[in-house]
Amino acid sequence: MRLGGAILLCLALSASARADEPPEAEARKAYMHAQSLFDAGQFSPALAEYQRSYALASYPAILYRIGLCQDLLGRREEALASYRKFLADAPKSDRRDAVETRIHQLELAAMPSAPPAPPPPTEKPPELRWVREEMARVQAEQEQKRAAEERQRAEQQRQRDRDLRIVEAKKVGAPLRIAGGVMIPLGVALFGLSFAIIPDLDSTRRSIASYPTNMPWGGDGDALVAKLNTDTNGMIAMWSIALASTATGIVLVSVGAAKRSRAIARARGADR
Repeated sequence: MRLGGAILLCLALSASARADEPPEAEARKAYMHAQSLFDAGQFSPALAEYQRSYALASYPAILYRIGLCQDLLGRREEALASYRKFLADAPKSDRRDAVETRIHQLELAAMPSAPPAPPPPTEKPPELRWVREEMARVQAEQEQKRAAEERQRAEQQRQRDRDLRIVEAKKVGAPLRIAGGVMIPLGVALFGLSFAIIPDLDSTRRSIASYPTNMPWGGDGDALVAKLNTDTNGMIAMWSIALASTATGIVLVSVGAAKRSRAIARARGADR
């Protein structure tokens, strides 16, 4: 693993393993801040942040970053001390050859007759690229997560809207269905009541049939015939009203139900 990645990983693992020890988290925060300052070419404040990170969590790899900042700032004696301590604390580092070469250059530069040492490389170290790539990857994952959450919220809102439309659609045609629901039983009841007239009709018919044939047809006979006609016409009228009420109720219920079905179908298909 590259140097910067190793430092970040160590700091992150320590912070997660010992979440109750603020210095580890503070060290990682200071290191990240130092990296951003170094990346921006602000070596002096970056050095201060690296030193603060090292004071909180003494990882040898941070010494290399401290020495590099001191070297870039022209503080060669301090850079030599940091480079040497880095090699002493991390003798197996993969940067050992490069650091030893730089130490040799600085030592030569310290001699009066020696030519000035070449400046350290100013290009951005590979570990900074790794940090930027890692941050970009995390940012991309966060963007994907936010997009997924937005899609989920939008789908939930569409579902709520669809449910609300269906509830409203079920109310369509309700007045017609209610009116029809009243008229149908009313017609059936009226039809049933009409049969109450039948006993009177039978009684009137029997009275007419038993009327003495040897007696002249008088006012009593006319009254019986008139009553028979009235009862018959009343029963027929009740049957007609009952039939009309029932038929009208069936039509109203059917029309209301059809409107309700079409409204529900439109509500369910609105998002298609």
